[in-house]
Amino acid sequence: MIYVKSFFYLCVLGFSVLSGNLPVGATLVAVLAVSDFLLSHLMKEHVSGLLISLISFAIVAWVLIQVLGLTGANRYFILAGAVYLAVVSAVLMPSGTRDLVGPGVVDSHDIMKCTKIMDASILMDGRIVDIVETGFLDGTIIVPRFVMKQIQRIRETGKDLKQQRAEHALELIRKLQNLKNIQFRVCELDFSEEKDVDQRIIALAKKLKAKIVTNDYTLNRVASLEEIEVLNINELANALKPVALPGETISIHIIKKGKEEDQGVGYLDDGTMVVIDGGEQYIGERVQSRITSVLQNPAGKMIFGTVAVDEDKE
Repeated sequence: MIYVKSFFYLCVLGFSVLSGNLPVGATLVAVLAVSDFLLSHLMKEHVSGLLISLISFAIVAWVLIQVLGLTGANRYFILAGAVYLAVVSAVLMPSGTRDLVGPGVVDSHDIMKCTKIMDASILMDGRIVDIVETGFLDGTIIVPRFVMKQIQRIRETGKDLKQQRAEHALELIRKLQNLKNIQFRVCELDFSEEKDVDQRIIALAKKLKAKIVTNDYTLNRVASLEEIEVLNINELANALKPVALPGETISIHIIKKGKEEDQGVGYLDDGTMVVIDGGEQYIGERVQSRITSVLQNPAGKMIFGTVAVDEDKE
C-alpha cells in the first residue's frame, strides 16, 4: 500500500510541475500525507480507510476536471466515480493485512483464515515445530516483529538457560519459515501505546480476529477474558497423556523419597509424577504399583498409588 501512495504522490507532483502549479501540488501532497497519518492512527480502521480513499480520489477527480476542462454534468459524473472507487478501495483493502510481510504473496483471504499468533513462550518452549509438522496446527502462523525483538532481548540479556532457549527460538522461527504445510508471516503491525507485550499480542489478535498460541498462564487468562481463543500446548500435552484409572496397575521406577513418610516418587514416560505409599524402601528399583487416585490440576496430573504386594518387582 505504501508504494501505491508514494506513486500517487509523485504523479501529483509531476503534474503540478508540468502545469506550473508546483506550490498547489506540494500543498495537496502535504495535506494528503498528514491526513493519511492522522486518520490511520486516530480513527478506526474501516472509517480511516474510507476517509483516506475519499480524499485520494477527490484529488484525482479534481486533477482530471482541471486537465480535461470539464464543466456541468461531466464534473458530477467524475465526482460520483471518485466516490464509488473510494468505497470499493476501502472495502477491498482491509488495513489489517497491509502490514503483514514475509515469504510469499500476502493474500487477505489466506491471512484471515485460521490465523494463529505465537508469543515468546511458545517459541522458547521448543515443541512448536514438531507440533506443526504433525498437522495439528495449520493455516497462517504469525510471529509479530515485537515478539521477535523480545526474544532477541532475552538472548542478549537473559541468564544462560534463557539465552539458550531464546537462541533456539530464533532457530525455530527460521524452520517455521521453511515448512510447507503452513503459511508463515512476520507481522510488522505494532501497538506502541500498549507497553506490555501481552496486551500488544491481544490487540493484534483482536485486529486480525486470530487465535493465540501460548504456554503463558497469564496471557492465557487475560486473552480468555477478552474472548480470544487460546491454544495452549501444555493443555494439549495433558490431554494426550494416557488415561490412568484407580485400580489399574502400572510399572514405575522409584527415584526419590516423597514428602510424607514411607512415600516414594517416580515419573511416567510423559513426565507425570507418581507418588507411591510404601515406596521409599524401593528407591532405585522398578515396582508394580496399583493406582488409588488421580489428581488433575492446571499444572498437570499427579497419580497416587501403593506398591502391589503380590507383584512388587518385575
